[in-house]
Amino acid sequence: MTTAQLKEKMELIGLSVNNKPISFSKFKERADAHQYGSRGNKIYIVYCGLPKENLFGFYPPKTTKQESLQIAYQYYLSVFESEHNNEFTYGNIAWGQNGYTLSYRKLS
Repeated sequence: MTTAQLKEKMELIGLSVNNKPISFSKFKERADAHQYGSRGNKIYIVYCGLPKENLFGFYPPKTTKQESLQIAYQYYLSVFESEHNNEFTYGNIAWGQNGYTLSYRKLS
């Protein structure tokens, strides 16, 4: 998927306006941080969008919920900062239209 296609899909779910990123506070409103694991083995995956239509998953490293949201936002911003070397390219952002998944980074 190209960066232009990513931006277009983000615009459809309110993650950007006129090809510009939204603020962190608006990102948090649209984000849904799911906790996987328990106790010291927790990881958060941050989802944004419509599960069966247009869903982005952000995969930060193991940390707290608040830090995961902040890292996910930085991953999100990378799409607007670089045409080629963004976090989608590195696999830290995934896109899919098949709903939430139990498999790590397998949204599509």
